[in-house]
Amino acid sequence: MNQGSCICGDIQWQLDGPPDMVINCHCSMCRKAHGSTYATFAMAPADKLAYTRGNDNGAVYAATDHGQRHHCPRCGSIIPSTANGMAFVPLGSLDESVDRALDAHIFVNSKAPWFDITDDAPQFDEYPPEYPMQATNIGERHAESEGAVGGSCLCGRVRYE
Repeated sequence: MNQGSCICGDIQWQLDGPPDMVINCHCSMCRKAHGSTYATFAMAPADKLAYTRGNDNGAVYAATDHGQRHHCPRCGSIIPSTANGMAFVPLGSLDESVDRALDAHIFVNSKAPWFDITDDAPQFDEYPPEYPMQATNIGERHAESEGAVGGSCLCGRVRYE
């Protein structure tokens, strides 16, 4: 049993048994939501995930028609989500180590251009074939000023250069 929580502890969960996969997701939404080069998730059947505290307190941001981002409204931590019968648990949110090596990199077609994948884990442009889920994309955003490097929050409401 793997226990996890958001930073403030308002929302807690457990993952029953080991995950089926551990993935690094390089999609633009994960990079924005996690503020990192990629997000690492434990994937398991949705029925293996159970909220033990505050499950109805989570906030959902509909990033696209097919992609939602779940987070704690108090501390902003990314919390687990489910889609198509699968649970996606942010690996860094678990309280104990998961004894499983990385299984794959997904959405490598939209990975950060400054990052090179140097391990031998399989790479997929979208989801691995055994997980037939629809890909989502927020599209590229560019700086308004010529020569500037731009950035934004996930929804694009806050932009900066």
